[in-house]
Amino acid sequence: MSKGGTKTATTTTEIPEPYRKFAEGQLATAATLQNRPYISYQSPLIADFTQRQQQGLDQLASYQPAGDYGASVAQDLAGYQGGQIAGSDLSAYNNPYEDMVVSRSLADIDRARQMAQQSVNDQAVAAGAFGGSRAGVQAALTNEAYAKQSADTAAQLRQAGFSNAQQLRQQDIANQMAAAETRRAAAGQLGAAQQAQDAARMGQINALLQAGAAEQGMTQSNLDLAYRQFLEEQNYPLAQLALGQSILGQTPMGSTTRAPIRTGGFNLGSLLAGAGSLAMGLGPQGLGLLGTAAAGAGGGGFINTFGQSVG
Repeated sequence: MSKGGTKTATTTTEIPEPYRKFAEGQLATAATLQNRPYISYQSPLIADFTQRQQQGLDQLASYQPAGDYGASVAQDLAGYQGGQIAGSDLSAYNNPYEDMVVSRSLADIDRARQMAQQSVNDQAVAAGAFGGSRAGVQAALTNEAYAKQSADTAAQLRQAGFSNAQQLRQQDIANQMAAAETRRAAAGQLGAAQQAQDAARMGQINALLQAGAAEQGMTQSNLDLAYRQFLEEQNYPLAQLALGQSILGQTPMGSTTRAPIRTGGFNLGSLLAGAGSLAMGLGPQGLGLLGTAAAGAGGGGFINTFGQSVG
């Protein structure tokens, strides 16, 4: 039984000596990376339009259709209606010599009438009946016959002229219809040709754009590859540092615990008695432990978990 103080137990964790320099190097690397300035990427990230793409875009911007595909002609023909003979003015189709022909024909008939009348008169004179009623009746019948012949001849000539004018008008209408159909067919052919021309031009523009897109894609792939390489270069030290930290995390660390031993204020006999009982149970090693503990108790200090005095 004696008076004494109590010392506090402490536990320390230490990096094994073989790993100490490695850990110090990791700390130095981390400090260097922490102080490293920001490095911006100076090369382009997006590929510009290629020359072919720019040509295609310029041609597309200035593109104008080759035509209206015959729409104007079709619109003109949309309301077209064929002509009709009914209500048509046939004066333009009349024979300008028709009146002359009729007049001459009537004159010929009248001359024949006069000759026939003269013959009747001559016969009446020869018979001594000129001026009689019979001669008068015969003259009237002759005039009536020739008058009818003149009327029929004039009517026939006029009817022939009218029929001829109708035929000319009908032929004119047919020609107009044929011309309209020709224009309609030409409009369709023109529209098809214009469409083919526009399709060919658009095909050329698309070919330029597609070829340019392929070139741009290749350039973009190279830019992406360069950027990935830049990122890998920037991240390589960080990856190596992370690898070193992972290695350190798997490194076994040593530890030392210092337990307090009271040097006074307790019954040393009771302590030694209890230790003796424990030592007897452990055998020869326990006796050695007991002696070491007694020595430590007499001199004060701490012991480690292996029974060795640590001061």
